[in-house]
Amino acid sequence: MASTDNSRPHMPTSHVSVSGTLSTQPTADDSMSRHSTSSNLGVPDLPPRPSSAPPGGHDGSSSEPASPLLQSPTQEMGNMSLQGVNTASMSSPEHNKDHLTEDEAQSSRGKRFVGNMLISRIGRASWQSLESTARLPFYLSPWGDNLPFTLPNLRKRDLALAGVAHFGLDALGASAVTVVESAFTHAVSATVEQTADEGLAKVTGRNRPTHTVERKVGMNSLTLRIKHKLIGEAAELVFQGVRDTDDRLACAKGWFCPYLYASGREPEIARAKDFSMAQLLRPRLAADASIGPTLLSSFVESDTPIVSPFGLPWDDTPDASFPRFRRMVILLTGISPYRYVTTQSAWSHSRIPNEARITFHVFTHVPAIVIPVKDQSPILGWSPWTVAQMLEKKTKYDVGRHVKELLDFVGTVIDDDAIKNNPETADLAWRDVMEASLHSLLTPVLHVPDAVRETAKDCCELERTGVVAFRY
Repeated sequence: MASTDNSRPHMPTSHVSVSGTLSTQPTADDSMSRHSTSSNLGVPDLPPRPSSAPPGGHDGSSSEPASPLLQSPTQEMGNMSLQGVNTASMSSPEHNKDHLTEDEAQSSRGKRFVGNMLISRIGRASWQSLESTARLPFYLSPWGDNLPFTLPNLRKRDLALAGVAHFGLDALGASAVTVVESAFTHAVSATVEQTADEGLAKVTGRNRPTHTVERKVGMNSLTLRIKHKLIGEAAELVFQGVRDTDDRLACAKGWFCPYLYASGREPEIARAKDFSMAQLLRPRLAADASIGPTLLSSFVESDTPIVSPFGLPWDDTPDASFPRFRRMVILLTGISPYRYVTTQSAWSHSRIPNEARITFHVFTHVPAIVIPVKDQSPILGWSPWTVAQMLEKKTKYDVGRHVKELLDFVGTVIDDDAIKNNPETADLAWRDVMEASLHSLLTPVLHVPDAVRETAKDCCELERTGVVAFRY
């Protein structure tokens, strides 16, 4: 994994070259050295330091423009270049390893100590607000919306310690995910017919006895405490299916940005372009690989289907196991701040020093999909379509187009060898199987729009709900 001591490159001088569907698979190899990363991926020259990071010991460059914030972006989007990437070298055995626990990204201890002090948090939030305001015509805010203001997270502990950073033993441990609170929203009266198995049976030919399962539309909410060691690091994103936007004021495509920003990674998304899938390359946390299994555990508790079209178990058992970080779950989830009032006023509560607290919401009638993936797969990705857009007629949402976009993403990460080595799935065309599975993921939302709105109104905003993929 590349070192995260590098500063965040200014997006006006971004180095990205993405058009249409990516032909090269996005990858962030953990064992790739700094030299090979800079030579293969063409990392741009670095500015002195991240704009929102505390003062640190980074080597600066004297050739920076006087006012880079007011410049229009010169490239399409993203802060990473994939031009000239050698696919063969990225697929070599010495690079096909993941050590998220041992080699996860982290900022320096001194940087985190100073940056997490109360006065530093206030200063960074003030500067981030000024920067976001200046860049708002060209980029979304770090929270993925049109509000440029960033508020510091103020705690009672700060007053008790007179503004000194809390840097206890919990901040020295590895990143982890802890379930702080779990709640189940009772289902509304509407019911839906479970069709997860029906679509797969038509494709695979393995017909099961005819049966109908009625599921009430409910929602599971899990508040997760995500420990990390990052502060002011750039989120290196790759965008698939980049195209010109029809609405520069729209911000739905950044609906999942709060997860990254709350966990110390700063995403930057250009207004001028839309995309079909956003993928995180670096920096990665071991906690990222724990989100998927944690959410899937709530599926088991609520008896929500977990679709495994290629016979892959979602969790290891004493009798069978699967290589770590070689699975990916695709699910429909919503996010909301730790202390939920509205997402427009409470996201600062989720960005706590050394940790993030975010509540994830999953519908109990919508299945999740588990697939085998390659070593070079991104740690997570999200679709720009939100449930709010899916349920609005004026957005001209097309489920077929959405499925195709997700299929294009799956095609870049799915492990063909794992499918062929399974006798039950060796003869199947994975694209047909995945198309049926993805339809079973999206259609339960479209069939009962009123029930979905009723269930989510007191839990989360549908503008912050969509399809996410977590590797684990």
